[in-house]
Amino acid sequence: MSKKTPKKIGRPLKVIDWDLAQKLAKIQCTAREISSVLDINQDTLADRCKKDHSLTFSEWFKKHSDGGKASLRRSLWGMATGERPNAAVAIWLSKNYLGMSEKIEQVNGGTESGTPVVNLIFDNEEKKKLEKND
Repeated sequence: MSKKTPKKIGRPLKVIDWDLAQKLAKIQCTAREISSVLDINQDTLADRCKKDHSLTFSEWFKKHSDGGKASLRRSLWGMATGERPNAAVAIWLSKNYLGMSEKIEQVNGGTESGTPVVNLIFDNEEKKKLEKND
């Protein structure tokens, strides 16, 4: 008597293009967007992350999305400090990384031309350094 191999029950597993999924995570696509592009259900994406990578989707996403954040940071930094710096990007970076902010105050009606005076305010540490240098 020969043994019969049991029939597989259920639908065959969908092939997931993990390289494409990683590229999508790198540009900060959501789980919904990734699963839509891959033409699978979000639950399937989460289940297959567990099965194929031994990670939850959140762990897998964090691992692959951080590269995109670093790339964006590098791009912003280049825009602020490159050959043709962008003032708006430089201001945004200085506010977010150096703790600077804008404070608009009228001093005796502003300048002679009537324009308001704009002072950049630093965080306490930067302010103390500037006060020491004065």
